[in-house]
Amino acid sequence: MQSVRSSMFSLCCYRGQMVAPGIRWFSKKIGGNNPQDLFNTELRRLASQQKSLSQSVMTLNKLLSAMPTQAQDKALLKIASANTAGWEISSLEGLPFAVASLKFTAPRDSLNQRSAESDTVPASCQLAATDYPPTTTWPDDLMLPEQVISEGVSEAHLSPSGKLFLIARRDILEIWGKGGDGQWAQQGSLQHRGLILRACFNARENAVLTRSLGGQAKILGQNSDGTWSEHGAIQFDGNNTPLVMARFSHSGDHMLITNVSISNSEVQIWGRDAYGQWLEKARIRNAMLDCHGQTLFAGQTLSDRHIFTKFGSVAQIWSSASNWRRPLEIHHNDAVHGTFLSANECHALTFDRTGVVKLFDYQQEWSEAGEINHGTALAEAIVSDDGRFVLTVGDNSNKESACKIWHRAGSWSSLASITHNGGVKFARFLANNHVVTCGHNGKVVIWSRDCSGTEELVRVEHTGQTASVVISPSGKQLLTCSDDGTAKLMHCDRKGFWSEQAVIQHQDGVLGGSFSSCGNSVLTFGKDHTARLWARNDSEDWQERAVIHHNNTINGAQFSPSGDLVITFSQDGTAVVCSRLSEQNWQERRVINHGAPVRAVKINDTEEWIVTSGSEVDHKVWFCDRDCSAREVLMMPSMRWVEFGHGQLLTLAQDDTAVVWSIDGSNS
Repeated sequence: MQSVRSSMFSLCCYRGQMVAPGIRWFSKKIGGNNPQDLFNTELRRLASQQKSLSQSVMTLNKLLSAMPTQAQDKALLKIASANTAGWEISSLEGLPFAVASLKFTAPRDSLNQRSAESDTVPASCQLAATDYPPTTTWPDDLMLPEQVISEGVSEAHLSPSGKLFLIARRDILEIWGKGGDGQWAQQGSLQHRGLILRACFNARENAVLTRSLGGQAKILGQNSDGTWSEHGAIQFDGNNTPLVMARFSHSGDHMLITNVSISNSEVQIWGRDAYGQWLEKARIRNAMLDCHGQTLFAGQTLSDRHIFTKFGSVAQIWSSASNWRRPLEIHHNDAVHGTFLSANECHALTFDRTGVVKLFDYQQEWSEAGEINHGTALAEAIVSDDGRFVLTVGDNSNKESACKIWHRAGSWSSLASITHNGGVKFARFLANNHVVTCGHNGKVVIWSRDCSGTEELVRVEHTGQTASVVISPSGKQLLTCSDDGTAKLMHCDRKGFWSEQAVIQHQDGVLGGSFSSCGNSVLTFGKDHTARLWARNDSEDWQERAVIHHNNTINGAQFSPSGDLVITFSQDGTAVVCSRLSEQNWQERRVINHGAPVRAVKINDTEEWIVTSGSEVDHKVWFCDRDCSAREVLMMPSMRWVEFGHGQLLTLAQDDTAVVWSIDGSNS
């Protein structure tokens, strides 16, 4: 039997906030009966029996939740006057609405008498209630608790579709799913030797990978009949061997496990066979994965065809085409510093600490494509998607580093050496065979590149340091953010000419910015505690659409996936939501008062639910209706984790209670 506090967790919140949809849900369950009459009946039954029945306590609290605020006050007085053994009542002061706390402790003799009964538990719960304004109309079933799991949940995650969730209880992992009756039920479990550190679903939602203390990883897989069982286990030598990483590939058909100890490092590649069983495909000793600063499976695509490893002066490229065997070994004369794979996974390079770059093309097998010597130590090296150009950026340790552009015409030759006062800190390929570089002196330059050479196209001038350079998704727009209080928007037309489209003015340094997914809107935020939203009109002109004000440092500003919402969040304890009314018009619609500095926000796939996070244990959930008016519907200062699935919300509280909520009603 769940404790009262755990059961009520799904209906009530701490510190003066009520989950209003939970009230409506229970009101539906009791039908047309008056909750106050039912409450009196239940109270008389409990008082007469003098038994510590958890179910009775839960029923009383649910009925109390369904009453109007004024009726709750009378009901609490009735509890006090009944002198029921075990009840303690206290008021919570300082809040502008009726709030009361109930505590029930079972009598000792009652516990001794009924200790064998599963529904007898000493329990306590705190209930807070508030009367929402009667003018506020909310959709029915806005947010309903579907499953509550307590007793030591250390980790919990939803699958992407929201059809499954996992929980970890120290060394035990459980998988839950919905049955044919629509109810959640446990579908499988496994046990580790030690504390589970991490568990995650694969993209296909038919396997879960776990890792634990003691150097162990396990796979929990779905069988053909829908049940779940252990499909593989990996044990590294040594009881205290730390598992640095264990995760699935993008597609979910492969996984990587790597460990690093004082005396050894090892990488393992696993994959599915024709029968869906997980098998070890390759084991690589004394090697480490190279993540390219992006993903563990190389490249920006989701094909998961290639993996880079490196150890000392040797790099290896492992490919699924060869069943993860017979890797290409690349030997350098010095330690391998980095690797890079083009987005289309057709071109790769490795570079060492002396500045030597080795290039390869992928056909059926990797073939050598030449070698480049930058001449000094490298910070990074990038190959273009067509494999014809390479960018090398020198290490900035001497503050005189250069960026070089290389071209392949049979052999590799240098097209240009680009320098900035103080060294180059950033260089990237753009669309239309262009390159952008940024120096430590704050200057940004856009260059053209072709087989004949490199030419400076435009120089973006700032009087202060450039804090960041943001490239639009199309690669045809740039946003440069500077300490001089300006952000400059650059655009490349169809003929390849770059021009300054807008200068976004702040009263102090610009900290950062972002483009919408379509590239027609841009957002900047600065030290002046404002965020500024600009959008392009039908005439292709950029104009300011909104200025969002905060009273303290803005920690972040972002577009929603569709680009129709903008959310800014600040140290002043607020998050501001702006919505697009039309292509040209934006409007600030809601200020969310989180009550503490907001450091992150999450938004679900329908863009109606928002989570604001103040710290690791301070999360609040908000619903934004079609008019974008936001209302806090769930406040749990003790939440450790909040996660969206499709139509689901999962919360994990500091008291180790996990709740899965249905948020499908938001679409009605």
